[in-house]
Amino acid sequence: MELIFIARTRDSMMLCASLDKRGGGPYTRQVTEILRELQNNHHMQGGRPTKCCIKSDNDMSFSYVIDEGVCYITLTNSKFPKRLIFGFLEDLRVSFRGFVESKANPPSTFSNEIQNVSHAYAFITFDQTIQKKKREYSNQDSSDNMRRLKSELTDITNIMSQNIDDILKRGENLEDLGHRSRTLKNSSKVFEKQAKWLRMCKEIQQYAIVGCVLLFIVIVLYWRLVGF
Repeated sequence: MELIFIARTRDSMMLCASLDKRGGGPYTRQVTEILRELQNNHHMQGGRPTKCCIKSDNDMSFSYVIDEGVCYITLTNSKFPKRLIFGFLEDLRVSFRGFVESKANPPSTFSNEIQNVSHAYAFITFDQTIQKKKREYSNQDSSDNMRRLKSELTDITNIMSQNIDDILKRGENLEDLGHRSRTLKNSSKVFEKQAKWLRMCKEIQQYAIVGCVLLFIVIVLYWRLVGF
C-alpha cells in the first residue's frame, strides 16, 4: 500500500492521508481528479460505484471503497491481490469509523461527525492506525494475509454451497409443485366423469318417473276397457 487517502465525497475534503517518502508525487493529482469525479457524481441520480479499481501508470492501480459519504482510496501495484486490497480498505473503514466515533464530543453518529467536519485533515492522527494496517497487509505472503485469503475463500465456498443447496431445494419444490399439479388435473378429470354420471342418473330418474306414470295410466285404461 503506497498511498492511502480518506476523503469526504460530497466536497472532496481530505479527512486523513498517509503518504510515502516521496510525498505522493504525480499520484496525488490523480487522487484529486478521482475525488473530483466522485464529487460530481455525488448528486447524480443513480449514484456511483461503491467499490472500484482504476489503472494508473507504471503498473500501479488505485482502488477505493465508498461508505456513508466517505471514500477510502489506496495506491498499490497492479499485481497485488485485489482481495487483500479490498480487505485492507474494509478493515480501514471499520477502524476509521470507530476512531471518529470515539473522538466525538458530545457523542454523535459517524455520519453526523463526517458531515460536520469544517477543515481538511481533521482526523490526521488516524495515520498511526493506517501505518499499522499497512504493515499488516503489505506482505501478501505473510501468514496473516494468507489466513485472510483462506478465510475469504472459505466464506465464498460456503456461500456457493448454500446457493447450490437453495437451487436444489427450489428444484425439489418445483418437482413437488408439478406432482401436485398433475394430481389436481387427474382429480378434476375424475370429478368431471362423476358429474357426468350424476347428471345421467338424474335424467334417467326423471324419465323413469314419467314412464311409471304413463305405464300406470295405460294399465288403468286397459282394465277399464276390459271391464267394459
